[in-house]
Amino acid sequence: MRQNKMDESNIRMLFAAIPSWKDLLSWTSGKDAEPRLRVNVWRNHAIEHVELLMRPFLFHNDMAICLRKGGFDDTLSISDWQPGDVEILWVDLDRYSGVSDADLLSLLDLRVKTLRELTSVPILLLTCSSKVRPIHWSAALKENAGLLMMDLSGVANEHGIDLFDDRLAGIAGGRLSRNAQVMIARHLACQWIPAALRFRVKAIVVDLDNTLHQGVLGEDGNHGVKLTDPHRALQQRLKTLSESGVFIALASKNRVEDVEELFRKRSDYPLQLADFSVVEASWNSKDQAIMAISQSLNIGVDSILFVDDNPGELIHVCGLLHEISALRAIDDASFTTSQIDYHPGVWQWAVGVDDSLRVADVRMKEFRLCAMREAGIASGPLPGFNTVISVAYDRMADQRRVAEMCGKTNQFNLSLKRYGEAEVSSFLNAPEYTVISVRLCDRFSDSGLIGVIVIHKQDEDVVVKEVCLSCRSLGRGLEDALIIPAIVEATGFRGCRNVVFEVSVGARNEPAIKWLEKIRGPSIESTECDRKVELAATLFLDRDQRFSGVTYIFD
Repeated sequence: MRQNKMDESNIRMLFAAIPSWKDLLSWTSGKDAEPRLRVNVWRNHAIEHVELLMRPFLFHNDMAICLRKGGFDDTLSISDWQPGDVEILWVDLDRYSGVSDADLLSLLDLRVKTLRELTSVPILLLTCSSKVRPIHWSAALKENAGLLMMDLSGVANEHGIDLFDDRLAGIAGGRLSRNAQVMIARHLACQWIPAALRFRVKAIVVDLDNTLHQGVLGEDGNHGVKLTDPHRALQQRLKTLSESGVFIALASKNRVEDVEELFRKRSDYPLQLADFSVVEASWNSKDQAIMAISQSLNIGVDSILFVDDNPGELIHVCGLLHEISALRAIDDASFTTSQIDYHPGVWQWAVGVDDSLRVADVRMKEFRLCAMREAGIASGPLPGFNTVISVAYDRMADQRRVAEMCGKTNQFNLSLKRYGEAEVSSFLNAPEYTVISVRLCDRFSDSGLIGVIVIHKQDEDVVVKEVCLSCRSLGRGLEDALIIPAIVEATGFRGCRNVVFEVSVGARNEPAIKWLEKIRGPSIESTECDRKVELAATLFLDRDQRFSGVTYIFD
């Protein structure tokens, strides 16, 4: 996904509070792109109009999705199944008016389990009903790994629209109102499916002038720039995203002293300077500013969304940083807010404790590095850091976060397996597998769950299927401390002969490869993709020299 493809009139059409059903349905882009993602739909009511309404949103976000639909079937039977990237159960619950809640839950649970036996991809259960039925509060359904549920009635209420129009039932094969079709199409194309596929925006880099406020700081001055109501709402939305774990950074062509003075004097701004994880204010080019932000946050530009009002800046940045995503801020900031909200990877199905820790943890990075410089050490914790490494084995509550780390960690990811939640769940329930989750905290911050190791006991060997460390843990010299003791203390390690690492050399996982090379000795060439690196278990026992300044907790 790169810079959006549409002009301002189309942006206003797509991201209005309630887009026009007629305009969306008549929209055309010429030849559709070849589908890169395939979604299977098992349904008992029509999704055809929703599918058509998704097309302009998909085009805008440079996505190509093919919906492969089963026939209308109240039994939701899974027949002629073919592999896909996402499975959708599209269910009108009112068609089961004579079925008890218990029997309906049993049917849905059976269909989810049937799909799970066929595939490990995410399953979306999207239900609509004119009355409340206890589907989304079912503990039995929630126990299905990788199942994501959405009540479409709640979505309609959120937007203040009617979910059903019974006049359409005999014409369109379904009762969803036109407004409901539009809103569901936008959510599916921009939020629900991308989030299920683990799209993730880690940072939003915003311009200042005519983006966060109306006017130009260098020309209008601190009190000359205007905070309109839509700009206030945009700033508040960015602040909320920051609190949920998305980094907010500023890239502005202004003097840094002027920017600091602006935020110091404008107490009416919801965003204050401390809310930005990084501030790049200078006359350098925006691509240079974004690269500096990327390096400071230790993330790739492919996980950054760049927001700027200047089309020339957007074209320039996207021309140099090919993996970045970008969108144009327009004069009515309500459309900018809507574009951000519906940009794939911003919305997530769930926000966990570890997500909310992310921004605060990065804010402490400079304090930690300063303390290390003052102590004259390049890496590793000081006794005064009060560093605690907590290691948990097969902790079911970590399932979602473990899958998230496997899916999105790039720099320190040894095998690049990209395990989904269903696969993680199968490991957690298999006695021959061990899923290790590693947490890190010190006196500066709680980093949360920042390490994942998946091991498989095979005869006299321990096979390490995956090792992931969050980018926030890198640069502290703690890689050995986070990985080696966790493996040594795992059930099955004692008495094993070898530790075998499954390795794949990718475009960005050099830090993980370098760590393994340091232990192994000879370099691992790029030609050694998808290979196994075997090390004697005694080597790990010899290297298990735990830092004196670290407290270890094993659970």
